[in-house]
Amino acid sequence: MNSAPDRSDGAGGDAAVPPLPPLPRPLRVLVADDGRVDRRIVSAILERRGHTVTAVDDGAKALARLKEAEELLSPFDAAVLDLHMPAMDGCEVVTWIRAYEETEKKETPILLVALSGATSESDWWRGKGVNHFLTKPVDPLLLIATLEGWDPRLAAPAAAAPDADAEKVVFDLGEALTRARGKRALLAELIQIFLEDASQQMEVLQAAIVAGDLDRIERAAHRLKGSALNVSAQRVAAVAEKMEMRVRAGQAGAALGLRGNLEAEVASARKAFAGFLAQNSPPGGPAPAAPSFASPASPATPASAPAPAEAPPAPAPAADSAGDPPSSVPSFLLNPDLLP
Repeated sequence: MNSAPDRSDGAGGDAAVPPLPPLPRPLRVLVADDGRVDRRIVSAILERRGHTVTAVDDGAKALARLKEAEELLSPFDAAVLDLHMPAMDGCEVVTWIRAYEETEKKETPILLVALSGATSESDWWRGKGVNHFLTKPVDPLLLIATLEGWDPRLAAPAAAAPDADAEKVVFDLGEALTRARGKRALLAELIQIFLEDASQQMEVLQAAIVAGDLDRIERAAHRLKGSALNVSAQRVAAVAEKMEMRVRAGQAGAALGLRGNLEAEVASARKAFAGFLAQNSPPGGPAPAAPSFASPASPATPASAPAPAEAPPAPAPAADSAGDPPSSVPSFLLNPDLLP
């Protein structure tokens, strides 16, 4: 593998960031995202701004928290929902929120987020009860400005558009600090979470490869891509995206051929992060070691492999355009009064 610059000098204090306008008023914000890195970075950005955040990892929990807040007469001022969550995705959550709020004669502002390039999803939200749509990795300034209702240009100098053809690097510290609003301690925390998540997702990938489960391979690659983008592990994100896209295009062999590249890029990222973490991590021990992609003796061929012995439950179908509820959802969602 050719080496690439990592732009990962860990020395120095917190990076300077453009000042923000005064906080109009503190908001109570619900954040729902199954990705640990995504959930933490959105929560940290909003909390450091002065907002109060409740974070959950799936759609059903988001609905439960919304109902609970209403009953306690302390409703959320806004909700930030991930589009791609297992079991109940952001689209379904929005449908249920709006159906419930119709009886309450109110509307919680909803911001839907998805990985960059999600063109079809960005078209979906128009007229579907979503107030705003942002792409991942989330721009901190745009997130804050969108929720607070002011023009982000008030706090950001004009910037050149990113060069899509620029060489990807192992770790771009400057870009990562921008996402963390210049806070090195926060970035160190996010990197630690990423490394743990990367280890888990590589184990999931290995098990899925052995089982010949293309859906699980695609989901794991998608999640790894999202986590890597948040900490600017650009080469990990690039290889994970290639794997995801090739599975989606039906090119199983080409996708599996990338597993060695992905393992190598995760290992390179771990080395690039080491210096930064040594200077900026709070006490807590080193990051977990990355598992290796062992080559199975005779892995199943994904295109013709039998389904895994214990397949995960199928996600509930999304509501149709008329807003009818999904036919298979948790019972408490069919009756909001049953929500905890």
